Amino acid sequence: MDARDLKLMALLAQMYPAWRISCRTDRHGQRCWWAIQWRPPNSELKAAGVHQSIARPSVDELATALSRQARILHTRRFRHP
Repeated sequence: MDARDLKLMALLAQMYPAWRISCRTDRHGQRCWWAIQWRPPNSELKAAGVHQSIARPSVDELATALSRQARILHTRRFRHP
């Protein structure tokens, strides 16, 4: 993991405090970026597309996925009947 990745990981952790951000390397040397929610989403949020965990091959892709999750939560929270 290089300095850019570490900075982005810290930034994501700050931007998305409900998620635990990590990076793991499997036994084949493939790196995978993870975000796992501290609290699981309820059934309504799951139905809307919110996930308990997200795995992506790059920190940039993880940031995009977290942004999408935030958009879903924002839409659900502020949608008018």
